[in-house]
Amino acid sequence: MFFWGMSTKTPSGLPMTMEKGSIEPALTIAPVRSLVRPEHITAVRFNALQRCSAQHWRLLIRERIAPRYRRYAPPDPKRTEADVRKSHLDKLLDLNAFDAISEIWLTSKFVSGEELECAGGKRKRPLSKQSLARRLQEIAQKEGDFSDPGTFEGRAHRLVEAMLSYGLLEEEIVRPNLKILHPTELLHALMVTFHTNMVLGWESSVGQNASNDTSDKGGA
Repeated sequence: MFFWGMSTKTPSGLPMTMEKGSIEPALTIAPVRSLVRPEHITAVRFNALQRCSAQHWRLLIRERIAPRYRRYAPPDPKRTEADVRKSHLDKLLDLNAFDAISEIWLTSKFVSGEELECAGGKRKRPLSKQSLARRLQEIAQKEGDFSDPGTFEGRAHRLVEAMLSYGLLEEEIVRPNLKILHPTELLHALMVTFHTNMVLGWESSVGQNASNDTSDKGGA
C-alpha cells in the first residue's frame, strides 16, 4: 500500500506547500479585543484551513502524481503532447474537481470501513462517465448551478481522461457504451495521505490554540 508522509507545517501546525515563492512572510498584529469575537476567529481559522487544504492538495498532485503521466487517449493532431499533459494536470489541480474525485474514490475496493467513516462518507456504487456526470450535476445544483446536462457530461469526460492518464483510474468495458470506473491503489494513497495530513494538521492547530488559551488565562 502506498502512503506518503508530508510533515512540513506552518507555525499554526497545518501542513504548508513547499512550492517556490508560495510561502508568505508572517504578519503579527495584536488583536483588538473589543472588536474580535469568537465567531470571527472561527471564520478566520476555517478560511485558513481551506487555503491550507488547497495548497496541500496541489502539492501532492504536483509532487506525487504529475511524474506518473502516460498517454491514455490516441494522439490528437490538433494538440501537442505537452498541451494535452498540461490540460490533464490542470484538471486534477482544479479544486472544483475535488468533490468528483472524492465521489470516485468512495467506490474503491481499497477503502476500508474505518477510512470511510473518517472521510465522512459511505461506500458508493461503481460509477461510469454517465453516472459521474449525473452526480456532478446533483452536486452543482445544490450550489445553485443549473447548467444543462451536456456541461456535466463534458466535465466528467475530461476529468476521467485526466485520471486515466495519471494512473488514478482504470476502465472496465462492460459493453461498448458502458465503461465502469475503478479507482486504483494510487488514488487511494493520494486521498488517504491528503485526509490524514489535514486531520493531523488540524489536531495540532487545535492543541496549540488550547495551549495558548490556557497560557492566556494563567497570565490574566
